[in-house]
Amino acid sequence: MGQDAYHRRMAVEEGLSGPHGRQVALARRSRKLHQLINFLIRVAGLRARGRHNFQNIELVTRELKIPRLPTEFDGFRLLHMADLHLDLCPELLTPAVLRTLEQADFDLCINTGDFVLWHKGWPLALAEFTRIAEAIHSPHFGVLGNHDSVAHVADLEATGLHLLMNEATPIRRGDAEIWLAGVDDPHYFKSCDLEHALVKVPGGDVASRAVTLLLAHAPVYGDEAAASGRVDAMFCGHTHGGQLCLPGGAPIVTHSDGARDRVKGPWRAGAVQGYTSRGIGCSGVAARFNCRPEITCHILRKG
Repeated sequence: MGQDAYHRRMAVEEGLSGPHGRQVALARRSRKLHQLINFLIRVAGLRARGRHNFQNIELVTRELKIPRLPTEFDGFRLLHMADLHLDLCPELLTPAVLRTLEQADFDLCINTGDFVLWHKGWPLALAEFTRIAEAIHSPHFGVLGNHDSVAHVADLEATGLHLLMNEATPIRRGDAEIWLAGVDDPHYFKSCDLEHALVKVPGGDVASRAVTLLLAHAPVYGDEAAASGRVDAMFCGHTHGGQLCLPGGAPIVTHSDGARDRVKGPWRAGAVQGYTSRGIGCSGVAARFNCRPEITCHILRKG
């Protein structure tokens, strides 16, 4: 992933650990907030509805037109998963994910990070993710999110997931290829390095360079992807689409430094076509309102 990026991530991870670490402090603050939200939901009589919404995953299917896409990839189907947070109510979430996967038809699966909510929940999250990975009968690539640790990499890759940590890999169909790149978390660890990720991707001018799809945990990275001039489309998550939204879907909190028009769904930064998933799991509270969880199937089209 590059030495500089690795040291940036590890410096933050080391600051999270220990009895006085940031992870512990964040957990204390978040626990109080989540307790308050849960209390308000119960008082309002909305707990059952929130939990129903939590596991009511939508399989979103959309077309993504990419200029210069090789003809062999016209109709290629990318299944996009994000923000599983599998240590939060897996007894509800994992069966819902598995039911949705049974309905999906795809050629390759991508995952834009946050497999766990809190590091202490990793054994549970890993067990649940292993069940999900066994149901994915295609190549499976992903990146780490701001809740994930480098210590989780070996466990995740043992399930068959190939993590792209500031690196890229070719995806081939017949004699044609496109490139799938992934950068490490740009939101919290700021350990992203797009230049390092693209070092093996065939360059050249816009007309001759390889079509490149980028995985990044958070949409804030869209501007840097556009500035590179070497990315065609970017897939991300992190925001949960707001999770607890006002009627009409307006998010109250996004936990994102990026523009609000990138909180969910399709967006554009320069020549880069971006998509922010509303995510699958939840942060802290197993409830959603006016913001349905999603797994997304992007159908690549030449044009």
